[in-house]
Amino acid sequence: MNFSRNDMNLFERDDVPWTSEELKVWKNLEGRVGKECAVHVELLSAYTGLADTTVREAVRNIIVAHRIPILSSPRTGFWLPENAEEIEATYRSLMSRALKIMERAAHLKHDGPLIEWLGQKKLEFS
Repeated sequence: MNFSRNDMNLFERDDVPWTSEELKVWKNLEGRVGKECAVHVELLSAYTGLADTTVREAVRNIIVAHRIPILSSPRTGFWLPENAEEIEATYRSLMSRALKIMERAAHLKHDGPLIEWLGQKKLEFS
């Protein structure tokens, strides 16, 4: 699995216009295949001249709107998947983090049923 901006099939199937921010971020991600090639948001920000929050928003848009699987972890940064195992590991990590955040939010409101449901889901991704 290798993604490149030069892969016209990628852009032909994409009917959502790319913003200049997305293109700047993509230009700096396109060759980063495999976790060992990951880049931190701070470096992407320096490379693109964009604020950290703008880089994160562009990455999110590339994933959601353009359906390109950009993987990430807090320690290593962003990268493109080298194989299905990397995608699965990142999926499980993201789901686990999301459930922990939802659990914290539910405890703020003492929402018993949601807390119980989250506990069940957490077991699935542990």
